[in-house]
Amino acid sequence: CFLILFSFILAVAKTVFSPLQNIDWALFGKIALEIFGSFGVGAIFAILIALYFKFIKHEPVMFLLATAFLVTTVSKAIHLEPLLVAMTAGCIVENFTKQGEAFMSSLGKGKSIVYIVFFAINGATLDLGQLQNTWFIAVVILAVRQLSTFAGLAFGSLIADRKDRTLRRYGWTAFINQSGVTLAAAIIIEKSFPGIGNSIKSIAIAMIAITDFIGPAMFKLSLRKTVGAYKDEEHSSA
Repeated sequence: CFLILFSFILAVAKTVFSPLQNIDWALFGKIALEIFGSFGVGAIFAILIALYFKFIKHEPVMFLLATAFLVTTVSKAIHLEPLLVAMTAGCIVENFTKQGEAFMSSLGKGKSIVYIVFFAINGATLDLGQLQNTWFIAVVILAVRQLSTFAGLAFGSLIADRKDRTLRRYGWTAFINQSGVTLAAAIIIEKSFPGIGNSIKSIAIAMIAITDFIGPAMFKLSLRKTVGAYKDEEHSSA
């Protein structure tokens, strides 16, 4: 859902900030074509990946790296969203074929290579001066985000009529960490909007740095409190 919404908003923003285009029904048709076209191309790649893991199975990590490069190249050539294409392919292989386990295992073996290259490039292009100017905005956005999460969980637990307050108090701590797709989306925004995009990327990186630092500890706290509370509830009901 995030990638679909992101693709839609990005396409609209490109049109709004472009003096040569106007917002009309043709724009929404173009956006729909990009989204559903990404689904279709992703399904084609999913079939190719499944066939490879069924019949060939040789050097799967190198195959996946080459496939990622091909997905990016093809998507850009026909004006589709590479992240949406890749997500669709992975979803189909994992959930609708018998090669999902081998696919995920190969992804696990090759992810360290991708992480090293991905974060090395982004670290090299990081503007520390810009980051210093945007850290306060990142803190404010994170605070609003976590307050919203807290309010949503509290409201949901009230609707569910849960008597214990553990989920209301500690449930939000499990939703602090954010990275991966957030960073990829920030990079896409930076490339799409060279001016303001750099500032948005700096804010996103500052948010990721903060959440990566405190997120794991807070997630552990959430598990300890909520799981312990549910165990006590089961023992009391038994």
